[in-house]
Amino acid sequence: MKKILLILAAIIALSSFCACGTPTPEETAPTGETTAQSSAEATTFPSVTVEDPVASIEMSYILEDGTHFQISVYPWEEGRVWVEYSGDEKKAASMDEAILHNLALAAEESKLNSLNNRHIYEEGGKYFSMYVSFASDTIFAASYSGANIPEDFLTAYKNLENAIKELMSDVPLYVPQPMVYGTPNEAAHAEILTIVSATGTEYPDAYMVSDVPLDENFTGITGLESTNGISSATDLSPLMSSSPFQMVIVTLEDGADATSVKADFMDNIAWNKWVCVSADGALVAQKGNLVIFLMAGQNSFDTFAAAIEECGWTGIETTLRPMPR
Repeated sequence: MKKILLILAAIIALSSFCACGTPTPEETAPTGETTAQSSAEATTFPSVTVEDPVASIEMSYILEDGTHFQISVYPWEEGRVWVEYSGDEKKAASMDEAILHNLALAAEESKLNSLNNRHIYEEGGKYFSMYVSFASDTIFAASYSGANIPEDFLTAYKNLENAIKELMSDVPLYVPQPMVYGTPNEAAHAEILTIVSATGTEYPDAYMVSDVPLDENFTGITGLESTNGISSATDLSPLMSSSPFQMVIVTLEDGADATSVKADFMDNIAWNKWVCVSADGALVAQKGNLVIFLMAGQNSFDTFAAAIEECGWTGIETTLRPMPR
């Protein structure tokens, strides 16, 4: 998971900078009404093989009115890559890494190599950037700022975008949801999505849902001292934010004592688990065989605590960070 977050942080850093904290991409609003899970298994595409497949792509351009077009391709889970484009519409999905061969052909047909090492900086409010890497460690890079992005820059971008659109033709239009890593518990995942929706947050895809293995890292991630009575844990964390936030839902084994798990959470709150920020409030509650723990800065805490109560969680206990702060 740490590797994934580092990759995401590196990519997001190209367009935004945040203060210290845990890794929040500001995603474009969805177009259309089709709902797509951000971790959706993607479409089939023609099978091709090239000697030097693409390793990653990050291309974007911004117009003076703030309209932002972007293409991103980067490693995801084992054997898969994340592919997305946004502008007039947006699609995003994890796809089989075999698509990297198709993208190498698309890069060649789009003549990306002709843009390599062209860096132009003039007066004006339009921007273009390109960073494309290949398995051979070959890199194509270009950038522009000024009044008018060169036509061949835009043509190359549009040609590559059209190729990606064709390769993702069966992927539904993107509607923002928390991104998913691994295979979270289904019930816990559903509860997290319901809570996030109830908060009314404008950027639900600024968060990531992930399963928390019951291994040596479990206590550090969840804050629990023990895995007794717990069959699985599911975590919601921001991808990038200067604000402290964590929400964990644990699924209890049959007959497990929810009271002791809730006490474990509340007795071992690591208020300062982040590098340079601290949580202000913590909450624990129960719904059926699920126990939820929330720890966050004041604004996020108030918003999510209200959503948790609205979504039917009971036995809610809250506490504030003790003085001195």
